[in-house]
Amino acid sequence: MNEMSSEAIIFSHLDKAIEEYAKALSLIEEAISNQSKPQILKLLLARDAVEEALPEKTQVSQDSIARLIELDGKLKSQGKAIATYGALAEWRESLHPPESSWWWFFLPPKIIDKRDRFDWLWDTLTTATLVLSSSFMIHTFQSFSVGGLGVLEVFSTIAQGAGIAIIGNGALTSDGKKKVKATLHRLNIPPYFYSEVTFCFSTLLLLGAYGLHSSLPHYWSQKYYEIGKKFYRQGNVKSAEYEYLKAINLNPDNANIRTDLGLLYESIDEMDQAITQYKHGLESKDFQSLNNISRIYIIKGDFVTAESLLRLGLQYVSNHQPNLQYKLYRNLGWALLQQKKYPEAEQELNKAIEIDKRFPNPEDKLPGAGMANCFLAETWESEGNKELAKKEWVYCQKFAKPEIFAEYKWFIEVGERDIAQYIDTSKIIQNPRFKPNLGEINKLPSQVNETP
Repeated sequence: MNEMSSEAIIFSHLDKAIEEYAKALSLIEEAISNQSKPQILKLLLARDAVEEALPEKTQVSQDSIARLIELDGKLKSQGKAIATYGALAEWRESLHPPESSWWWFFLPPKIIDKRDRFDWLWDTLTTATLVLSSSFMIHTFQSFSVGGLGVLEVFSTIAQGAGIAIIGNGALTSDGKKKVKATLHRLNIPPYFYSEVTFCFSTLLLLGAYGLHSSLPHYWSQKYYEIGKKFYRQGNVKSAEYEYLKAINLNPDNANIRTDLGLLYESIDEMDQAITQYKHGLESKDFQSLNNISRIYIIKGDFVTAESLLRLGLQYVSNHQPNLQYKLYRNLGWALLQQKKYPEAEQELNKAIEIDKRFPNPEDKLPGAGMANCFLAETWESEGNKELAKKEWVYCQKFAKPEIFAEYKWFIEVGERDIAQYIDTSKIIQNPRFKPNLGEINKLPSQVNETP
């Protein structure tokens, strides 16, 4: 009897608490937008009373549970209104309800400022700009990663990467968004401008990444190129090649670098590698590359191909490019000489010599200058005109400045060793990779102890 009486009392207290809860909730529902703080507080306390009167769920009748669930559903539907018109934060500080008492933790509806209507668009644009920035940075880093990074490249890349990481974390993760908002709040930026400001920062990063991607590689490419040319002039072939390759890696479409690297390979008798670089230059319509690759075909004995390319080049090279024009005529004469077409060779070589005469000072003459006189001398000699040949050999010895080893080697091949030892070979690279059986042919005239 006592146990039954105890259960009846429990159910009686619970039912009574539920009824009070239902009445308080009904008043709130009727008030709609006129809910008062006392009404709301009474409702929440009524729900507390239900919780206190609620024994183990196994002891509660099914009807009571169903009734409570129904009322809680209605209470939740009033949650935003309760949070709006009540003082939940203040009450929580006084009463310290546990988190399980969810009715004390309703949140007011999020008020969307009309200026926030397009936040979704700004956030999407922010994500897109970060993706583009990352792609530019990755490409830039990959370009610099070959051959090592300098201090400026490292600093620029890290700075850009750090900015992308910070903004990206703020735009793409919830924790990051909180941190970004906190930072913007400290900067006194209104909340309704958070998305716009984040987009502006990401746009600045994109512009920086694009600027780094478009300008810095070209800047450093030119820098490496100049260093390579300096090493080349000093005869340091390995270092020059290394710098040229770094420059090409950053700016693969620069025909000048390709041509100079090809000239380097040609000067050390690496003809296949030279042709590869010259062909890249030809793709950019660089006629210096066309001249140089024609010269290789002459060296390889393919005189017809060389002649065809040289005549093609002369159709496009203007009078405003005298140095290149000279080389094309000179090499065309050389190709014709090798084919024993002496009258034609004489004609083209005289054109080259006329261009060369425009630069009478030896200091003004470029690599390869004077060689037209040498080829013309051999042409006269092949035709049996010894007097003209002798006169031309004098000019050859005085002005010739071979550009590559193969041009110097030509003197030996035609039997002009006496002249060869006095020719200015200052423009020929002294390269330790030449085979020993070339003897002292690589030395400057002042260093030669005996005739090659």
